[in-house]
Amino acid sequence: MSAAGSTRRLVLVTGGSDGIGLATAQAFAAAGHGVAIAGRDQARLLSALAVLPEGALSVAMDVADSGSIARAVSRLSSDGFQVDVLVNNAGLMGNAKPLGSELDKELRRSMDANVFGPALLCSLLVPDMRKRGWGRIVNVASSAGLFAPLRQLPYSTSKAALIALTRGMAVELAGSGVTANAVAPGPVATSAYVRAKGEAGATARARSIPSGRLARPDEIAAAIVFLAGDMAGHITGHTLSLDGGEAAAGPYTTMFPPGS
Repeated sequence: MSAAGSTRRLVLVTGGSDGIGLATAQAFAAAGHGVAIAGRDQARLLSALAVLPEGALSVAMDVADSGSIARAVSRLSSDGFQVDVLVNNAGLMGNAKPLGSELDKELRRSMDANVFGPALLCSLLVPDMRKRGWGRIVNVASSAGLFAPLRQLPYSTSKAALIALTRGMAVELAGSGVTANAVAPGPVATSAYVRAKGEAGATARARSIPSGRLARPDEIAAAIVFLAGDMAGHITGHTLSLDGGEAAAGPYTTMFPPGS
């Protein structure tokens, strides 16, 4: 999806005020496309707009609240905007807890934000994409959706469900000009991740990855931009791992860490 000679699209990025979401919005803007970022915190959205090109939009949205989603989509539509690319990036990491510790509550919270919210956004936006004969959905899943990290059952279950949703949608939409794909990053060097893990924890986690480092947000963004482009029109139902080789290494990642 290069700026030169390509059609200008409008891209909606949820969770677009920082981290992967903001990097994605910046990458699409750099490619010459219009961007709308969605999030819950108005102050953070305004800060994000300050580093995006003039004309970028922001819209208040809580992806765990169906009413909030419907209002945001209605606002964009009433203002005359048609979403061509939907990047479902916002989500909930949840708390690392042992099995049986409020599992049902944590699972519902994770499913609301990581599955039901993206599903509702798709149901509201895909019909217009199909009418126009072109559209792209890119869901930001996680490597946790491909395996079972300890004490992350609600999160990994919801991300696995998001991957399954992506595949199902791809099959339903095949031949319509609308594709659905997912990216599955491993740990990413965002400020939120470093705050959650602490500097020491983030460093230790990076050492356990075959590549020896965390992913950068702009690397995830580049993959998303590719999957949303015209040249990726025959790719649908795919989940692209962006984990520095962790899934390929499997249990040997922790048995024989890099440099051992």
